[in-house]
Amino acid sequence: MARKEQAQSEIQDSRGQIEKLQYDREQVMHRPAELIARKQEQEAGILAREESLREQRRGLSSLQERRGTLEVELAQKNMTVQNFASASGKNIIEPGRCAQRVHHHHFRRRRPGSRPCMSPEEMGRSGCRY
Repeated sequence: MARKEQAQSEIQDSRGQIEKLQYDREQVMHRPAELIARKQEQEAGILAREESLREQRRGLSSLQERRGTLEVELAQKNMTVQNFASASGKNIIEPGRCAQRVHHHHFRRRRPGSRPCMSPEEMGRSGCRY
């Protein structure tokens, strides 16, 4: 009788081990599928980021072209102003420099009783034409 009980106990232990091994096997079988799915998600994310980066680079190139065009236009306009000044014999200051002086004078910290902007005489003395 003791041998029969021992055999039953061993059978139960074996069944428990079989069930555990079946569970472990299922887990191992699902693991590669999960890893493949995660890898595919990461690859899709990488592709989306790469496309976004390409789009940003195209936008940057477009902005750089536009900047170059504007710089050429500005240089041409400055040359036109200089040509006009030399042709007319008058000393005309650069428009940006004049605007800076007026802006600086107008927006500096005002003391009580000070004027808010330059008078025509002050503009003339600073080289600005009005």
